[in-house]
Amino acid sequence: MWRQAKNCSDEYDGDTGGDSDKKLNVFRRLRDGLESARTLITCLKREKWRLNKRQMSVEMRLGEIEDYKSHLKEDMTSMNDTVEVLSFRVVQLENALCDAQEVEETLEAEKSKLEQRVQKLEGKCAGT
Repeated sequence: MWRQAKNCSDEYDGDTGGDSDKKLNVFRRLRDGLESARTLITCLKREKWRLNKRQMSVEMRLGEIEDYKSHLKEDMTSMNDTVEVLSFRVVQLENALCDAQEVEETLEAEKSKLEQRVQKLEGKCAGT
């Protein structure tokens, strides 16, 4: 494009005969070059606007992802706390169950001893 402008300038400067067709041709080429430059600038501005809009969209989505990650961390912490509390409660219930089984076994043993004594005493009473 710069080469065209230089060629146009050379042709215009070299024209000393006053040929109006050459001058008109040079000005047309300059005007066409100017229009092409304006079109290119407009296109570049649109592209820059589109890229800026895309960048803002990406930044907004990255922000949403960061929010999601922070909420996920909070949820994981809460879930870990809940699992810890439930694990502690399960251990408590297992201990209570073991204690209850020991009491039941003790009561069963005492019951069987008492049944044996009752049978002995009934046998003694029946024998007399």
